[in-house]
Amino acid sequence: MKFGILKLFIVFVLAIFVSCTKSGSLMGSTAGSGTNFSGNLSGSVSGGLSPIAGALVSLFVAGNSTPIASATSTANGSFTLSYNNPGSGLLYLSATGGNAGSGTNSNIQLMALLGAAGSAPSSVNVNELSTSTVATLATNFGIFSDSNGTVTLSSPKNAAGIGNFVAQYGNLITSAGTTLINSGNSNVTASMKNALYTMANAMSTCIENSSACNTLFIDAAASSGSSAVNLLDAANNMLNNSSAIASGIYTLAFPMNSNTGWTLTSSSLPGGFTFNNGLAATSTTFSIGNASYGLAFDASGNIWLSNYSGQSLTQSSPSGALLQTISVGTNAVGLAIDSSGNVWVGRYGSTDIRQYSSSGSILQDLTVGGHPYGIAIDSSGNVWAVSSSNNNVTEFSASGTTLGTFPTGSAPAELAIDASGNVWIGNTGSANVTKLSSSGVNLGNFTVGTDPYSLAFDQSGNVWVSNYLSANETKLNSMGTTLGTFSSCTEPFTPAIDAAGNVWVGCFGSSLVDEFSPSGTKLATYSSSRATPVGIDSSGNVWSGNNGGVGLTEVTGITTGPQFFPYSGPVWP
Repeated sequence: MKFGILKLFIVFVLAIFVSCTKSGSLMGSTAGSGTNFSGNLSGSVSGGLSPIAGALVSLFVAGNSTPIASATSTANGSFTLSYNNPGSGLLYLSATGGNAGSGTNSNIQLMALLGAAGSAPSSVNVNELSTSTVATLATNFGIFSDSNGTVTLSSPKNAAGIGNFVAQYGNLITSAGTTLINSGNSNVTASMKNALYTMANAMSTCIENSSACNTLFIDAAASSGSSAVNLLDAANNMLNNSSAIASGIYTLAFPMNSNTGWTLTSSSLPGGFTFNNGLAATSTTFSIGNASYGLAFDASGNIWLSNYSGQSLTQSSPSGALLQTISVGTNAVGLAIDSSGNVWVGRYGSTDIRQYSSSGSILQDLTVGGHPYGIAIDSSGNVWAVSSSNNNVTEFSASGTTLGTFPTGSAPAELAIDASGNVWIGNTGSANVTKLSSSGVNLGNFTVGTDPYSLAFDQSGNVWVSNYLSANETKLNSMGTTLGTFSSCTEPFTPAIDAAGNVWVGCFGSSLVDEFSPSGTKLATYSSSRATPVGIDSSGNVWSGNNGGVGLTEVTGITTGPQFFPYSGPVWP
């Protein structure tokens, strides 16, 4: 009897094992679920209109330099490889070397996007057009990494970023990897289509004839003047040095029309043509928030607003859906998110700042003094909070212990922490900014414009200050020396700096968002609605709150990567 039960049990287990193995996972999950499974990927490698034989095709997870599978293309350019799905991440292919008809060519380096792990297609084509599309998007997302000619993709910081990347790739190129979506698609401008075709044609000159590679590499020089060393390095230089080399690349690319099929409409460079022109800017406003003063992102890419008139916090998804509204009980101003995902807010109508859990539960109130305002969290997890009417800033441990209170200038508002742990405060009542060491020692008070409200740091350690009543931005170096003052919009509010060092400023008085280059040149102005807090998400989308009423605005396709933070305090998606 016992043996019969045991036998039935063994049969039952074997049945489950066979069933699960057929489904691709011993846990019974399917390929679409994103868990590990064994699968096959097929496709082709081509350049110009010719197949590339003998190319090494490798499958990577973005952010990992070790391929998870490899294969070699056959005489007709086809390949098949088997791989274990990693369960998460962004998958892409590279194809290196091979023969497109004129002999083995070690300069060939091509890319194609496979997609998000768990929902990737079973077939993909790799060619020069898929390469130019991946490179352009990855540059705009800030994940195209070139180290002395070794080009890889780092990973978007969260699932939303991966989804955005995959969706934008699909908006540009067909699944076959051979045709751009027609220009009727709002995401593909005529100039962008021309740019992608130009890059593809320029690459074809090298793919089809290795002796032509040197000409391309010289024409596709870096900003330093050094020649490219391979096709992907050339693509990187085209994207980042386009103003200097676009004309030469276009001249090289135009005669290739008959050989590639990527048709350029004119032999002369179009006016205003650049390779890295990004996606067409698209603005969407969601009915979220009410007179917002602070904006922050949590680890899932959700957007949090502190709403002054609404006396609340609002959390929205990366797609703009309202997730929750949390009553603060008084005017909500400064906002920060700690490494545990808890949300800190300055309560201007009280004497304290408040910590909430990510689900909206009150965790603690910490007394700061009159009119608490800006909040920042340092790399040790300590919380710094401004008292606007007491003219000081208080440092707390994460658990709420007071570590010190330190004087600032008059009527301080926002604050920020640099890479060395120094705390910088904008003093709206004394036309200067105060720099404190991590222990609270005053390291200087530096004169800027009238009513300096908020600050941000760039990749060089410089401080950008929005001077609300002066309608300008002041740039200081880390020692407080003024490097420049740049005319901005009416009543500039919070600045944010993207991965390329460009500075984005919300304009309360003019319903605009200004973009400045790292040197202070105004690059563009975008419509918003009484924009005050500005932030840039992990996919490079610009978000702004609306201080004049209800609204959260997202503008896509205008940055070259996520917001830059110089320290490891708040969680960043």
